[in-house]
Amino acid sequence: LRVAWRVFRVVKDPWVYLRFLASGEGSPKIRARTPIGDVAIRLRNHEAARTFFSIFVREDYPLSPHSACGVLDVGSNIGISALYFLSRHRENRVFCVEPDPANLSFLEENLAPYEDRAMKLAQACSADQTGNLDFYVARDGKYSSLLPNAHAHQVIQVAVRPIRELVDEATVLLGTDSLVMKIDIEGMEKRVLLSLPEEKLGQFRTIFVEGIGVGEALGAGWDTRVLAGYVEMIEREEAPGSERLTG
Repeated sequence: LRVAWRVFRVVKDPWVYLRFLASGEGSPKIRARTPIGDVAIRLRNHEAARTFFSIFVREDYPLSPHSACGVLDVGSNIGISALYFLSRHRENRVFCVEPDPANLSFLEENLAPYEDRAMKLAQACSADQTGNLDFYVARDGKYSSLLPNAHAHQVIQVAVRPIRELVDEATVLLGTDSLVMKIDIEGMEKRVLLSLPEEKLGQFRTIFVEGIGVGEALGAGWDTRVLAGYVEMIEREEAPGSERLTG
């Protein structure tokens, strides 16, 4: 209940948001209060409204506003997580990876005010595959995946790149040693992360994963917390007294 009341603290027009959350009709633009000021977010559908609640209200990907970082956002959807990361600090930068064409138009609109800090790549991420592969598109955009699934209503071809190449590109474009990754790619998270060589995985201070069991699979050198029952926040172990990017 206490988390639900945060809607009124975070959302500037809470009744517009709550009506949409209840009805799911239309694609309203809502405004959220953040550490850098108000941000506007165009919601695609009811699933997007639920995602907004998880990220902005419940804060499933907690990121400290006290230090800047670069974020590789794999599975950016319509940009809600990217906007959250960008709005934690005025110098944060985000590299977004999203293959669903219907999501991309919302992603472009939502990140347009932050073009100097947000980079977008219209491709899918894999462990080791490259080229054009079948992509299973869900009507709501939330469950679109390289894996066949019950939500798919259409199969299209999308460009695919392995995660190691995306990490290399993100490292250059984000221009910082303080790196965070968020990965939400509908069941492929564990396989993709385990395909990364240790030296590339070790470039990240924090990894947010939608799914359980990834942190344990990464082995020693990582601390894992489960948030909201389905998100793992995996942090590289630090020497005593060192600063964390999350909090």
